[in-house]
Amino acid sequence: MGYYHPFSSNLDSGWYRTTNNESYAAGRNKLDKIWDSQCDKILVEYIKKHGAVYKAFLTDIRDDVEALKGVSLRGIRYYEYYFQNRALEIPGIKEYLIESYQKINEHELVCNLCSSKIYLDLISPYNLKKQFPPKFCNDCFYFVQPYICEWDDDIKNKILSLSGNIHNERECNCCKSKYLLEDELFSLNLYLPIIHANIFASICDGCLEKTIYNEIEDSEEEQLKKLYNLYEFLQKVPNEDYGSFYYLFRDEAKITELTKLLRELWAAQNFKEKMGSFFLALIKSGILPEGTQKMKMGTKTMAKDGHVCLSIAEKEIDDFLFKLRIPHKKEVSYPGSEFRADWEVVKDGKRCFIEYFGLMSKKEYALKVEHKRIIAIENNIELIAIYPETKWKDILINLKI
Repeated sequence: MGYYHPFSSNLDSGWYRTTNNESYAAGRNKLDKIWDSQCDKILVEYIKKHGAVYKAFLTDIRDDVEALKGVSLRGIRYYEYYFQNRALEIPGIKEYLIESYQKINEHELVCNLCSSKIYLDLISPYNLKKQFPPKFCNDCFYFVQPYICEWDDDIKNKILSLSGNIHNERECNCCKSKYLLEDELFSLNLYLPIIHANIFASICDGCLEKTIYNEIEDSEEEQLKKLYNLYEFLQKVPNEDYGSFYYLFRDEAKITELTKLLRELWAAQNFKEKMGSFFLALIKSGILPEGTQKMKMGTKTMAKDGHVCLSIAEKEIDDFLFKLRIPHKKEVSYPGSEFRADWEVVKDGKRCFIEYFGLMSKKEYALKVEHKRIIAIENNIELIAIYPETKWKDILINLKI
């Protein structure tokens, strides 16, 4: 069974609706209690918009249902089956999905890189969400993903040239060793920018690995100088994702120089372990002499106790907790979720999350806040919400033991 058949025989037979298998039944029963015509409306809207490939957007449907019903579905396993099963129960939708699937397959889709036929059933959800109708097969998508938004003949020819020469021996610009690109491309190091580094230069897997993991025995002072040198080379404040720097350049000399700089630099994790945080290393190196960094939203800065804060308001709150000697943890995960709380304080044995909510005018931000509230309630966690207008000192002083 591929990704995008309009229905599954298991779902269509009513198996999911009647099974007593605990893995499926628990989530199904919970969703049954909250599902109503408004939830159906959300589901149908996605189906009408995306047709048979609506299943690439099941996480988006989940988010919209959560916002509508004010509940968290994050802990429900196999909620995807519920949505697909429910779609087949809504009058006319099964027929609509079949028709949509047939229409899509009437138009032959051909990969823009390898020219092979694209079988919709085999395209991954991630691939489809990035581009629909799909222009690249799954195998080629791995190569072209960084260039989807700027795909042109120049990039196409460079990637074709790369793929056509993977069996030819190359010489690394950095270490001068000989290597075969086919060995590099199909290694387990998919996190490395192997493709980009070899489209515009020749960098072996070994040198790229050393840009991420290395065992350099250097003093802190020497490493801070090298970090500053990287900053001057990039002409921007470096982040912890060293691999992303490669996509700033399409020049052989620049990519080679970048690789040499990174090979001699501690990994971001090493800076964290030795200095407490990568942000502190940026401050100590002189890259951020005033201790702040302008972000897309807010200003990253450091509190007096060493905690990294994402705004000046966060720093003020953290400094206040530190001044009152209230033990607090920063960036604590919400149970069963990818969300994080700004602070956690334990008072009389009860967990308490403190959040500074400064962007409630943004819809997506406000939805995330509502999800956090729901998770906190479900896990018996007290949530102290602070807004820009809140007199928060009067609230937080009550946490002092």
